[in-house]
Amino acid sequence: MIKTPLHTAWPALINENNLKPDYDKKIVSVEYAAGLEPGDVFECLDDGTHWMIYLPYITETAYLRSEIIRCRYTLTIDDTTY
Repeated sequence: MIKTPLHTAWPALINENNLKPDYDKKIVSVEYAAGLEPGDVFECLDDGTHWMIYLPYITETAYLRSEIIRCRYTLTIDDTTY
């Protein structure tokens, strides 16, 4: 289950893609109704990690299939935390 920026929970499938020492990328598959777009960050409710929609596969029409990259840091700009 993932929690989207709209604070709704959706079932999603996350598969391994590229595990390297300096970055962690995976593949997510989730319904389009979840409202996720490139640049959105979601939380994986199983382990509390945060992931950003990185590179969607445009050829997929049944659901959102995209590369995701793990977000490990936060940044505050003008009192807004990203």
